[in-house]
Amino acid sequence: ENFTSIVTIAPSPVQQGVIWVGTDDGRVHVTQDGGATWASLEERARGVPANTWVPHIEPSKYDAGTAYVVFDNHRRGDFTPYAFAVTEYGRRWRSIVTDDIWGYALAIEQDPVKEDLLFLGTEFGLYVSLNGGADWMKWEHGFPTASAMALVVHPREHDLVIGTHGRAAFILDDISPLRTISAATMAEPGGRSRRRRWPSRSICSRSPTRFSTVRVSLRARVLPGTTSSVVRTGRPVRGSRSR
Repeated sequence: ENFTSIVTIAPSPVQQGVIWVGTDDGRVHVTQDGGATWASLEERARGVPANTWVPHIEPSKYDAGTAYVVFDNHRRGDFTPYAFAVTEYGRRWRSIVTDDIWGYALAIEQDPVKEDLLFLGTEFGLYVSLNGGADWMKWEHGFPTASAMALVVHPREHDLVIGTHGRAAFILDDISPLRTISAATMAEPGGRSRRRRWPSRSICSRSPTRFSTVRVSLRARVLPGTTSSVVRTGRPVRGSRSR
């Protein structure tokens, strides 16, 4: 299905006049002067079949000349994921797809606080990269194997909002712990295992007057054992036996 129609328009949040456009027949264009002139870029997307849909372009929140582009060719029986980091206003294209990703790509989101933190939605789930797309892990905590068609990080609440096809909308509360993870922390006990373990857990204490959240990283070397939550005053407010 190709109707030579624009399906995504993405103005840069960094620089006025920079706009990225994707079409349903595989075209990717960028303008740096508000639409007076356009540059065609899709020939640099190596390995992508001609006339493949461009369902989403995510302009970088840090650099006007950078964007993330996904292609979707499932309408022709191709379930291969296609996702690229595009720099220098389209002069350079780098595939950010790895063998960890399952299903054709539909949407991508860049974190507004940590530049290398990316979220990728595919037909079969949600993926997270902590290093700009060099590696991905499937997110399986509170989100099903479903079509993730739209992603956005709320700028105030720091929640990841996910729109799906047929499974309603999901909100992953407060993704800020992901911004603190590095290669070193992932290698420690209690970090991810087989790319499928989440190293921290949210513990909430409710009262009529306030709502507090404490994030605790559970390390394998202290389990089994006892953990406690500490809020503001430094006093334990709740203890729990680890399992």
